[in-house]
Parts: sequence; structure tokens; C-alpha cells
Amino acid sequence: GAHEGIRLRIPGADLDGILVNTQFLRDVRLGKYLPGGASNSPDAPALGKRLLVLGGGNVAIDCARSAVRLGVEVHLACLEGRESMPAHLWEVQAAEAEGVTLHPGLSFEEILGDEHGRASGVACMQVASFHFDETGRLQVEKIAGSRQVIPCDTIIFSVGQRAGLAFIPQDAGVGITQRQTIAINP
Repeated sequence: GAHEGIRLRIPGADLDGILVNTQFLRDVRLGKYLPGGASNSPDAPALGKRLLVLGGGNVAIDCARSAVRLGVEVHLACLEGRESMPAHLWEVQAAEAEGVTLHPGLSFEEILGDEHGRASGVACMQVASFHFDETGRLQVEKIAGSRQVIPCDTIIFSVGQRAGLAFIPQDAGVGITQRQTIAINP
């Protein structure tokens, strides 16, 4: 039921060359990408030579493995350390065996763009620790001086999914929470 991918709210998230996990996987399944990452559809942008997936769950691994099978160089960066990635261990191992390069334990600071307004890399910092506070907000402790850039031609956000609620009319009287879920009476 959660068919809408989430785009992180970081600087540069609106640049060209950024995809969302659910959209990318749908387009791959519909045959909109050709070997080498070229597109045969006007609504599916070409992937370029180097793709970066942001996220460490099973859907992120699915995106990475789908892209590497198209013949693109694929990197995957995630907040979690290698041992604590939410994806199944066997999926992570299979992705690495297929050629996906992992960059675990990183926070995503901003997406860098080129002179044409297209994503060209992600600035990251190494994570010392992270947790979710009592309101559900992510709290990250970063290692000072650890900023690095992972260059890429295309970025896929795969940091979670949520229910698509656009079908609910504004005047329906249905409440929506800050976390974009339907408000209920407990």
C-alpha cells in the first residue's frame, strides 16, 4: 500500500537527474530503460554512467540491483553501518556480488549540481551515531571534518515509502498528520 517514494528535504533535491525508488522500479518493469541505462521513453530520464542510490533498505537494494543489471556503475550510500543496514543480509551480499559499491554510515548533506542544473554528486559526512527522538525526528551525530562527495550522473532516493493520499479531496474532511498518514481517532 505504500507506493509513493519519499524525497529527502536537502539542498539540491529538486535538481534534474533525481529519481524516486518506486517510480524507477516501475519504469524498469515497464521496459522504459535499455541496456546501458538509456531511456526509450520521454518520461524516464537516461541514467548516465554512474548512479547513486540513497538508502539501505530492501527497496534501495532492489533499485541498485536493477540499475546494475542495466549496465550502469552503481553505488549505494546509507545512514546505517554495514552491519545494521535494514536490508536483508543476503540481499546486500548479492548486490555486492553483482558489482554494487556500498558507502555505509553516511549522512546526506546536499546534492551538488552542474552548470546545467543536473545532479552531479552528493556531499556526505560520516556518521558517529544516530537515533530517532520521542517525536520520531532523526538525530544524527556526524564526525567533524569527514565531508566527502560521491560523484554521480543520477540519484535515486530510496529512503522509504508512504501511502499516496492525493486521491483524498481537500473538502472530504479527512485529517492528514504531519507524517503524511491519515489521522484516526485512537
